Amino acid sequence: MYWTRARGPVCTSICCGCVLWVVLFMAAPTWGKRHGAGADLVMLPGGVFIMGTNDTTNQALFDDADGESPARFVNVNPFKISKYAITNAEFARFVLKTGYVTDAEKYGWAFVFEPLLSEQMSQTCTEAAYFAPWWVKVEGADWKHPHGPDSSVKGLSDHPVVQMSWNDANQFCSWYTPGGRLPTEAEWEYASRGGVDGNMFPWGNEMTPEGKHRMNIWQSSIPSDYLPKKNLYINGEYYLVADQDQGMQIYLTPPTEGLYLTASEHSAEDINQLQTVSDTQPEYIKVVLEGDQKVMASIKTTHAFYSSGNSLDDGYIGTCPVEEYGPQNDFGMHNMVGNVWEWVADWWTTHHQVTFPYLENPAGPESGDKKVLKGGSFICNWLTCPRMRPSGRKGLPPDSGSDTLGFRCAS
Repeated sequence: MYWTRARGPVCTSICCGCVLWVVLFMAAPTWGKRHGAGADLVMLPGGVFIMGTNDTTNQALFDDADGESPARFVNVNPFKISKYAITNAEFARFVLKTGYVTDAEKYGWAFVFEPLLSEQMSQTCTEAAYFAPWWVKVEGADWKHPHGPDSSVKGLSDHPVVQMSWNDANQFCSWYTPGGRLPTEAEWEYASRGGVDGNMFPWGNEMTPEGKHRMNIWQSSIPSDYLPKKNLYINGEYYLVADQDQGMQIYLTPPTEGLYLTASEHSAEDINQLQTVSDTQPEYIKVVLEGDQKVMASIKTTHAFYSSGNSLDDGYIGTCPVEEYGPQNDFGMHNMVGNVWEWVADWWTTHHQVTFPYLENPAGPESGDKKVLKGGSFICNWLTCPRMRPSGRKGLPPDSGSDTLGFRCAS
């Protein structure tokens, strides 16, 4: 999805948040006592590692448009990087010292993940991102009010700061520590892999080893039996299944797999136009989608997926504390995947140079219109956003803001 701030705000601000500002500064020292400015930077030895992946044939996980391939040998010099994403408390201290104003505050609005909007704000919002309606434009959303003006970061001093643009992150890191900067994508991925090449996750290849959650992502309330193993963005055929026992609920599914979809996502006219697959399986109604129909079905499906609720199996519906779940790898890195997307220094490209025997300290293109984000966020999952992996990536304009965007620093 390509976000832009070309259009103005669409939701009405309902509070100024002055009290929150005082509360936030009172909370900031709690984290600061344990983590002073720059104190969480750890030195990594650098060296040659395999960046990216060649496993893009597994369409359940990978999208060629993301540019994760090819796998390539890369060398990075020794560098320092934060063990944790930057927190609300740390960013509050930065603002208090410098008077910095974020891009979201300058623009007056930012994107908010729809399930985290209050009921009151949901009723005032009138526009969402066209190709991702779970992203709602909200006036007054910023780092102090991450889910809209009636939200706050009270009690979240140790959670990652969000509603961060690349510009905001870059400014903070230059203040945070001498020589501070955002990590390059290569440095970030090296730190995430923890010295081990080829793993699906920083800790190994199982998402929940021994049933233990290692990251903060979206767990749908949809029964797992109805969750397809394929990403619906790339499926060519869909099956709508009416479940009479569940009233008007609809399932979008290949014959042996399924996805919960509320009836409100499809009009009666849509359903009446579909044809029965066979007399022996009248409950399966097949429709082949192409072009715009295929895209819109994916959008409706994803929207229903998020609207169904979060089972909270990992303990969180939004962000979690930056220390939650413990280190994800032997480098001691926390929440490199899941929780919040993290900005890195590079301009976006899907065309990667491959140099024998290895590429030395790649830093991306010299210019562009989007910057790279890594690691996925708390809304990622196998169905709609399977990017919560070291090689996972996406690109957004550097002034973008949402309640899933954060960062960590390097030097």
